[in-house]
Amino acid sequence: MSESEEKSEPSIGSESPGEQSAVVDATNGRKNAESDGVVEGGPSLENMQLVGDVWVYTDPETKVHYTHNGTDWVPYAAQAPDAGGQGAVMLEGGQWVHTDTVSGERRVFDDQTKTWIESAAAAAVDDDDDLDFQLQQEKLEKQRLMGADPSNSQRYTDPKDGMQYEWDSEKKAWFPCVDLDFIARYQASYGEYNPENVPGPSGSGTAKKEEKKVVMTAEEEAEKEKIAQMTPEQRKDYFKQQKKEKRRLAAEQEKKRGWVALEDTKNCNIYISGLPADTTDKELEELVQKCGVVQKDPRTNQPKLKLYRDEQGNVKGDARCCYVKFESVELALQILDGRDVRGNKLTVEQAQFEQKGDYDPSKKRKKLTAAQKKRWLERQEHAFDWKPEKPRGARPKSDSTVVLMNTFSLQEFAEDASRMLDTEAELRAECSKYGTVKKVVVYDNNPDGVSTATFDTPEMADDCVTMMNYRVFKGRQLRAQLWDGRTKYRVVETEEQKEERIAKWRSFLDEPTPSAGGE
Repeated sequence: MSESEEKSEPSIGSESPGEQSAVVDATNGRKNAESDGVVEGGPSLENMQLVGDVWVYTDPETKVHYTHNGTDWVPYAAQAPDAGGQGAVMLEGGQWVHTDTVSGERRVFDDQTKTWIESAAAAAVDDDDDLDFQLQQEKLEKQRLMGADPSNSQRYTDPKDGMQYEWDSEKKAWFPCVDLDFIARYQASYGEYNPENVPGPSGSGTAKKEEKKVVMTAEEEAEKEKIAQMTPEQRKDYFKQQKKEKRRLAAEQEKKRGWVALEDTKNCNIYISGLPADTTDKELEELVQKCGVVQKDPRTNQPKLKLYRDEQGNVKGDARCCYVKFESVELALQILDGRDVRGNKLTVEQAQFEQKGDYDPSKKRKKLTAAQKKRWLERQEHAFDWKPEKPRGARPKSDSTVVLMNTFSLQEFAEDASRMLDTEAELRAECSKYGTVKKVVVYDNNPDGVSTATFDTPEMADDCVTMMNYRVFKGRQLRAQLWDGRTKYRVVETEEQKEERIAKWRSFLDEPTPSAGGE
């Protein structure tokens, strides 16, 4: 603690002269300070100033200065320096200030040079002193409020949580005191610190991990050498044989595994018995569809229904159905079981599969590829999509496409291929007069000069057919009609046509380009 902080603040006693009596009465109840020895019961700090080594009290009402001589408060004005002009000398911020009543000039007394200087010049000199004084007062007040440790002026305890802080003179800041108590509280709150668990720059712990080394056996090394010495063709045959061997081993393992029964929650098959002898496949499909969506075979895209028949083809009276969802099985057991169909009572139960004879994995159907399985699942989910039913008499989507014939000739495109783009742009511009055109396609290899224009609605296509049929377009009479939804107008180019087109293109590239000067 600095010397200025160790100075005690004298108190105002009952012997204070004249105007200070009101201040004395108002401050008699203050208590003594705990750490710096300042005697409480005197005036408040806001009315006290430290001038050098002397505490000076300023009466807030009369603006008269007093100092304590050890026993009584005496006026401090007698010790003020002579200003040599008219006006009173006042103490402001620990400095003597004189304001001339005639000129209004304000001067400040410099204790070092013992001279009066103008207030503007003194401001730059006294800023540092005022700042130091303010910081000292704030430090004293903070230590008093925060419960500073009297035995150590560089440490205080926060009364809110009991945390002790220590003053760092280099960084000019308070920091928590790291001691055994602090470490115990930290570990109780956040756990024990382990530097090995702290991730490093590479995202792993600081402890080095042993690199995994692939150890090859003598047989594997010999095989690797053997493959390296093979020619590309021998290597290809070798890998093909290895692939066959893996398939054979997998088939043997599958055969050893034997029959695997389905879980009840994954078994979506029902077995129906008691059907009439004249039941048809269509009638069976309509019956089971009352309880859910019937699964379709991913290869044939046919519903997985089986109506059992004898050797002569007569219906035996039982059938099997596979649903997409297990919930449909539960619903079928509730609705179809015990149902009367033309005097026959149906019996419905979850189908149970048992192995007959020895298990032969070769008879097992080949698994679907990833793409096939994805398409199959998408079709199943698509079956559950809700779509509003089309109104009766609704026109098909194909009625929105208009087929325009004789829009170009093959010879025209053969001479200049860029005319195809011009034809497409001109057709789009003409068809846009009758509605919103979504797409225009020019079939450049079609000998009939076919182009198509797809509209937003069938009504727009009807208007286009009405206005474009028999119309003259680029010197040609067009024929317009609606697309039937089945006819394909794209013509695949033959090998001869392809070679002829490539030859023409090469000859076009080999032609010399005329210069800009016409040489």
